[in-house]
Amino acid sequence: KQVTVTLTLNDDKEDLPLRKQHGIVALRRHKIERICREALDQGGLLTVEDLAYRIFNCGVRTICRDLEYFRAQDIFIPLRSTVKDMGGFDMPGF
Repeated sequence: KQVTVTLTLNDDKEDLPLRKQHGIVALRRHKIERICREALDQGGLLTVEDLAYRIFNCGVRTICRDLEYFRAQDIFIPLRSTVKDMGGFDMPGF
């Protein structure tokens, strides 16, 4: 079942200083964490494809690398495949 959620794609107060200090990759990872938690708080779950194709306009592999980073840091990112245990692209090796 799909639900409509409102996501904060840009937060200049928070995002611009982060980008200046830590770079684009850190900014993307920060945004991934923020929007996935926002979606969960509103009863929705995003997919890796949502992140890659609809939000960040990048490849699935880029998002998978970011998710691997989060796993290595023991940071849980709520996605449809991890919360609903559906498997998929955000699993290691894909």
